[in-house]
Amino acid sequence: MGTQRERVAVVGLLTVVVVGTSLVLFEGFTIASIERAIAIGSACAAIAAIALVPALRSALTMRMVLVASLLLMTIAVVQPPQESQDLWSYAMNGRIVEHYGASPYTHAPADYPNDPLLAQVGAGWRHTRSLYGPAFTAVSAGILSVAGSALLPTRLGFQLLAALCVLAALILLIRTTRDPVVVLLVGCNPVVIIEVVNIGRNDAIVGLALLGGVLLATRRRFVAAAVVLALAALVKIAVVAVLGAVLLWMWRRHGPRVAARAAAAGAVVMAIPYAIAGGVSALRPVANAANRMSRASIWQITRSDGPEHLLGIHGAQHVGAVIGSVGPGALLTVVALAVLFSLSRLNDPSPELVAIGAVVAFLLAGSYVLASYAAWVIPIAAWRHRAGISRAILVWSALLTIAYQAARPMPTTPEDLAVWLVSSATLSVALVAIVGLSVAAVRRLRDGQGVRPARPASRSAIGASADTATSGPKIPDERISSDSMPCATW
Repeated sequence: MGTQRERVAVVGLLTVVVVGTSLVLFEGFTIASIERAIAIGSACAAIAAIALVPALRSALTMRMVLVASLLLMTIAVVQPPQESQDLWSYAMNGRIVEHYGASPYTHAPADYPNDPLLAQVGAGWRHTRSLYGPAFTAVSAGILSVAGSALLPTRLGFQLLAALCVLAALILLIRTTRDPVVVLLVGCNPVVIIEVVNIGRNDAIVGLALLGGVLLATRRRFVAAAVVLALAALVKIAVVAVLGAVLLWMWRRHGPRVAARAAAAGAVVMAIPYAIAGGVSALRPVANAANRMSRASIWQITRSDGPEHLLGIHGAQHVGAVIGSVGPGALLTVVALAVLFSLSRLNDPSPELVAIGAVVAFLLAGSYVLASYAAWVIPIAAWRHRAGISRAILVWSALLTIAYQAARPMPTTPEDLAVWLVSSATLSVALVAIVGLSVAAVRRLRDGQGVRPARPASRSAIGASADTATSGPKIPDERISSDSMPCATW
């Protein structure tokens, strides 16, 4: 415990977090506003100060963090979504199943022009078929079977689901680490509160499932881990990369039989729902969306007008005009980075950094990325927040939340300049992180720390290593990873 002065300082910083995040939820600032950037930036800076300053970190208590987290999540659920209408797309997908008895993978919301929920769906998404897995489609249909066409129950259904998933992740982290800093980085994180809970995004489900799957793997419950990771992929197919990476870790650390059994379980869990949902037709909308590009993607620089667009030499474009096609380059880059990051960590005693590497490859190098996608891995990154790869994704997601508009005219006022700089910094951090993490991974492989053969361990030794990897304050983080090594910014 810290001194009285340090505890007062921590309470003051937590107040900044709550006030800054709440202002965004209550005021509904436009994404490009300096007020929004200051509010979120102040909250993120306060969290960073608590997490990085030893005196403040020691003064932080679990009670403080839980009070702030519960308050923020309550506000996020009470307030209507401020920055996205994604939950209404979820709702229409569920309504197509529950009310119309059709498939959202072959029918778009616009196919039902008289539906009372259609007007709530973003105009750019009314002609888009479902991009989400069959597990989440079933959840959406269940919520709509209760809410019907009523707007308030529908909104609260998805927001409460997101909040409950975040709370469940916090419970797992508390039981695993007993570290209030870890809980702070998730429960008070503006990325989680603003971009996930308030909007009711399904990224909260993915984050909970990935955390649960990794924790199960550390406890040698390999089949259960594969099942839970497969369930995450049944919400968003992109995270199937995590399942593959963790299976590779199982194979390297615990042998082919263990990995084969887990792989078979994961394959069955994924195959049956997709077969029921229509097989290939359920995956076709995702394949068709592969050419979309978000404003924060590093692939903006591949466009003919990309550099001018990003530097502000030309006027800002509407988001619809920003989306372009980058071909297979983005996919190949993501796969190559995911393989590199995963291979360099295969001999870790627990698979959390393997999982983070597979997701971070997509977040930093994907063609379509949003701040909310970071919630897939924020719980695991918070758990291992001393690792450089975790800090990279926490910083990147915070910057992206502060100013998600890499498309802006050249600033002419101090306010525009501040937001423009943060937008540019987001892209720069992604590029620097890709290079830095790649160099660190190559060094680990070159030094024989990645995929060198591991000696078979006894059951008791394996259990001990799992306990080491998941026990928070009992054993320092540096004893279970090479985070303290010169090249181990990850």
